[in-house]
Amino acid sequence: MWTFYIEEFYHVLQGVLVFQLLFFYFIFRMTKRVEVKYYCVYLLFALLYYFINGPKTFFNIPDDLIFDSPIYVKINYFLLAASIYFYLVFLITLFEPKHNPLFEKIAKITKISILILLVLFYILPFFNVSRSLIFYTTHLVTLPFAVYTIYHIGFKKSQFYLFIQLGILFNVVGYLISLLMILRYNTGIRLFALDEYPLIWMRVGTLFDIFFFQLAIIWRWYEQEKELTTKDLKSQIEVERLRNQISQEIHDDIGSTLSKINLTSFLASKKLLANEVFDVSTTFLNIQKSSQEMMTNLKEIVWSIDRENKFDSDVFARIEEYATTMCATKDMKTVFSFKHDPTIELNINVKYHLFLISKEVINNAVKYSNAKNFRISTFSDDKNCILTLADDGQGFDPQTVQEGVGLKSIKNRSMKIKSELKIQTELGNGTVISVNIPI
Repeated sequence: MWTFYIEEFYHVLQGVLVFQLLFFYFIFRMTKRVEVKYYCVYLLFALLYYFINGPKTFFNIPDDLIFDSPIYVKINYFLLAASIYFYLVFLITLFEPKHNPLFEKIAKITKISILILLVLFYILPFFNVSRSLIFYTTHLVTLPFAVYTIYHIGFKKSQFYLFIQLGILFNVVGYLISLLMILRYNTGIRLFALDEYPLIWMRVGTLFDIFFFQLAIIWRWYEQEKELTTKDLKSQIEVERLRNQISQEIHDDIGSTLSKINLTSFLASKKLLANEVFDVSTTFLNIQKSSQEMMTNLKEIVWSIDRENKFDSDVFARIEEYATTMCATKDMKTVFSFKHDPTIELNINVKYHLFLISKEVINNAVKYSNAKNFRISTFSDDKNCILTLADDGQGFDPQTVQEGVGLKSIKNRSMKIKSELKIQTELGNGTVISVNIPI
């Protein structure tokens, strides 16, 4: 009676595993996640291993016909070693041990050990040496790595890692119990009905591992969705804050220019009505200059936001575009060297001020440096992103040159984004300005 129920359980379990293989393959096709790909390969080899070890159960073929075949031993061991190897690769890909030297070392030793055992298994018969020890050792070879992985991820305060931890634990325990059952089976011990099915524990361990890995994936999707929602909300707040700031800048900058134009016009009108003599051309020239300056500032503020009203574009690409356009007016050669991490996320406020700082530096270089070359470079590490703008022009003496509006604007904007500003220049040796932005 027990045999019937166990056989039925085997059918159900194998069907579930086949379905899970198809499920994870579908997940891989959607996400292109490397760890999911390796998990699919692991499941494929595990399923084939279970099929070949249940010929009577699954194909109604006598067990002895398969088990006594000389090719069975070779295929059986290959499928076992392959499933263990790809499960190991799956874990390595999932946790990226390069961030932990000890973790990486254990992973590397384990991978090499599996390959060595695989080679030994196939060459030992030529020396009339038993392969039983190799077969049993293969079940245990990943144990140190699995134990360390469970220990290592135990320090990570995340539900995702807890699910992975439980999956590994059940898988390892299933392999160990099945190994003991295989030893009992090979020594002829048949005290219980389950003694005839030594791989049942390995299958159950695999099933639990799949279950917890599914929970981990679902939990990660949930966390990512929540993170995206939070990020979108923060982005909206940043955009609103930036709009208010731009509004204030327009009010201060353009408002003061309009007041200047208004005052100049009022005084000219008053003198004209009083028949006073004054330089009309100079007055109109001042009005024209002020209005032109106002139009330029307004145009550049709008351009810095984005022509398509997008605040989150690549600020370095836009700096490159602006520099290329402006330097071309003075036949200055531009050189760009961008070595920053493209995945670095600078908030909208930083991007806005960084562009306006760069714009001011570029404008000054074009107007006053008499340079032949202008270079823009970036570099980043874990803590900082550095933007450097340099020209090979005439430079200036910081001790004697009076600090103008442009330089004050650069320093003020640098302070607003809490960056470190460095200005290196001297007469005849060009100017180098770097902005060190904390990430």
